[in-house]
Amino acid sequence: MQKDFDKIEYCKIILVVGPSGAGKDTLIRYAKKKFSADKNIIFLKRYITRKSDEYEDNYYISSKEFYILKQQNFFFTTWEAYNYQYGISFNNVELNGKKIVISISRTKVNDFEKKFKNVLTLFITASPESLRKRLKKRHRDSFWENRLERQLLPFNAKRLVKIINEDIELAKKQFINAIKFF
Repeated sequence: MQKDFDKIEYCKIILVVGPSGAGKDTLIRYAKKKFSADKNIIFLKRYITRKSDEYEDNYYISSKEFYILKQQNFFFTTWEAYNYQYGISFNNVELNGKKIVISISRTKVNDFEKKFKNVLTLFITASPESLRKRLKKRHRDSFWENRLERQLLPFNAKRLVKIINEDIELAKKQFINAIKFF
């Protein structure tokens, strides 16, 4: 059911990655508002088997629905973290001539780099102390200590921009500029 990627003439994929609590969703929300009039920038939602909270905007589906969609090749890529399933689908999304911004797992960067020519990875991070404070504040799940450990996982990206989100105004500016000038 996925798109025929060979027929996509040109698009730019902007991957947003980083540890939990780094501020990825905050920066994405800000950029959505900033670029709301630009029809050539699309912010793609993830499918997650966990309901969204106030910090993010995703499609919630049950584990059973996720499994069925995965079997039907609905997703471009999927992953599991903290007992939840995550998926990205390009169905019903026009890619030609667009910039597509997607929050994904660092482990999936290669999936996009294999399929698309123009991929930029924005690695959002913060100090361990900031991450710890932000995760404790969320009270989302009991995995927050594990989430801190995951920040150390290495990953590779061909084109990488690192944004250290300790000063939110500076991080917003860097995030917007990375999208605008890619």
